[in-house]
Amino acid sequence: MADEFLVSGESLVRNLLLGDRICREFGVAPTPIGYVTDNFGHCSQLPQLIRQIGMRAAILHNGTSGADERTEMVWEGADGSVVLLVKIHPHTSYCDFAFYTYWPENIAKRPQYVIDKKALATTSVLYGMDGSDHAPARADVHDRIRTFARENPEIEVLHSSMRQYLDELFAALGPNWTRGRIRMRGELRTSTSNNLPTPCRKMMDVARAMPSSELEMISRKM
Repeated sequence: MADEFLVSGESLVRNLLLGDRICREFGVAPTPIGYVTDNFGHCSQLPQLIRQIGMRAAILHNGTSGADERTEMVWEGADGSVVLLVKIHPHTSYCDFAFYTYWPENIAKRPQYVIDKKALATTSVLYGMDGSDHAPARADVHDRIRTFARENPEIEVLHSSMRQYLDELFAALGPNWTRGRIRMRGELRTSTSNNLPTPCRKMMDVARAMPSSELEMISRKM
């Protein structure tokens, strides 16, 4: 998750290629989604890069206003490339399942969370994210899932993967999934970003140092 407004397109491309290579060295396929949930805005060519590396969706939080949005939208890049935009839960960011299952003060809010989650979705395929910043895998996650399933018998709750989620989501969306769907175009920035995204405003020294560092990197083979 590079800060997209601090680095060049070349750095973003090489970051994707390096991640793909590392995954395959470990014998696993990369997660088939552009996971950019904690970036402070997104450059207009990211859909193009995501598509060219073989992905068809991006999951994000910052960059859109949050007004009248749904979980599944369309993001069209500068060159016309289109990806499915999965907007994570607006109130908890990328750890919504953990937020409502591990923090005792939030457990009573779980019924409303389920109602909100269903209202934001445009299909019956939902996700709940268990990860969080600097948090290890939790040994009792299966117990938490079983508890959640007992509380919501109308929902089939599975411990799944992003790959399975996307496969089932695209099947539910159908072949014409872009039709009639909210469409975001080009660069995405939060409404509080003013003229420059937050990292650029606070890290101008880093932004200025990037070009020389990138030129040195480009001269080397990956």
